[in-house]
Amino acid sequence: MILRNYPFEFIKEENNTLEFKLENENTYVKVFILEEDIIRVLFIEEELKLDRSWLVAPGMDDIPREGRARLDISPFSLPKYEYEVIDNKCIIETSKIKVIFDLNGMKATWYAKINGEEIKFASDRKTQAYNINQSLGKGPFHYMERELEEKYYGLGEKAGKTDRHGKRFRMMSVDPMGYDAEFTDPLYKHVPFYITRNQNTNISFGLFYDNLSTSIFDMGNELDNYHGLYRYYNAEDGDLDYYIILGPKVKDVTERFSWLTGKTIFAPKWSIGYSGSTTLDSKWNIPTSFLYDFCQ
Repeated sequence: MILRNYPFEFIKEENNTLEFKLENENTYVKVFILEEDIIRVLFIEEELKLDRSWLVAPGMDDIPREGRARLDISPFSLPKYEYEVIDNKCIIETSKIKVIFDLNGMKATWYAKINGEEIKFASDRKTQAYNINQSLGKGPFHYMERELEEKYYGLGEKAGKTDRHGKRFRMMSVDPMGYDAEFTDPLYKHVPFYITRNQNTNISFGLFYDNLSTSIFDMGNELDNYHGLYRYYNAEDGDLDYYIILGPKVKDVTERFSWLTGKTIFAPKWSIGYSGSTTLDSKWNIPTSFLYDFCQ
């Protein structure tokens, strides 16, 4: 059910974090200003469902087996920023990003600050963007406006065209041996991240969801005239915890996402050599003794 009003109130600002609370409810929103070009939005209903993260490791070689504390933002630069709460809106600005939150539903509109201009590059759906108090169903939802000039790249290993616009994908790690390279979904990897590039403005940005649950990414497959054009993310469980990464170029987004999720761990030298597949080896009509000799 879509309700008209979800009034949030500004609670406090501390350590590059702005906190908001839904009036007369226990739903909170935290907005983290992490970098000049990275802002994070976290929805909490009463308490975090998972207080650790295994996906975010900014500039790190690795993270502990038990994960990182989800609310720990110490690895980030935490830049200077300005904010203002006025006329039922909260305006936050860094040197590169400006975002305006409508406190009725915490709907966000994002702007890139380029050469003295403020260019809109993303916006939440106006009718309702988030699953507040489970009003949209089960699990976290995030609905955004969609433009026909946008191209969507990413989501890890997926079948079909590189541009995901107009498609729907399920994010779940399975073992689809022999899959169809055009139609099969889901596939092996869980990568809840994609890049939007607008062909009119030439601005690109990344959207990354820190959530390990099975999820749906609808990139414009679903249509509903009540809402206009939109796209959405829906996970089966967990918290809605997302990062906006401004480019403005695709390569800029890719570099920042790679930094955000941690450095590449290089394999040891002893692992570089013969790589065999049991799927292939089991089909070879050769004696087992041959394989033993090869290993020696």
